Amino acid sequence: MSEVTTQAVVFDCVIFAQALINDAGPAGACLELARVGRFSLYWSDYVQSEICELPSKVPARFAVTGERVQAFIEDVGTFAHLVSAVPARYENPFDADDSHYVDLALASGATLISSRDQHLLKLMNESIPKASIFARGSLSCGSSHPKFSFNRFDFNPPGEVST
Repeated sequence: MSEVTTQAVVFDCVIFAQALINDAGPAGACLELARVGRFSLYWSDYVQSEICELPSKVPARFAVTGERVQAFIEDVGTFAHLVSAVPARYENPFDADDSHYVDLALASGATLISSRDQHLLKLMNESIPKASIFARGSLSCGSSHPKFSFNRFDFNPPGEVST
């Protein structure tokens, strides 16, 4: 019998923030796919600390309180895989604070980083020399390198066809 392996995925903090603000939106749907095992979600203490900072960063009208954030982190912790050792291997040329997400993908073997962060999404742009590292395959995790995406998950259950 063969072992089924799910795709390893990293979400940036913007995805978590949007899921926290609106669990019925696209980011919430992505989080739900991780919850049901459609892919394996990886995060770290650093990601959790960024999520903890959201109450001071998100406008008050979204009601992102410390209590909601703590409950959210506890919930996500029931299905996300915590990576405790994330060595610094990459520096994002546009925002060094975002480097951790690439490092986390490399440490976890993730092949997809789901992001709405422009500094991370620039890394897909082959026309920007500092950004095209992923297009060139210069930075690898195993035999592949992480890709960046948002809303590219198949929201249909296995066996159903997308329309």
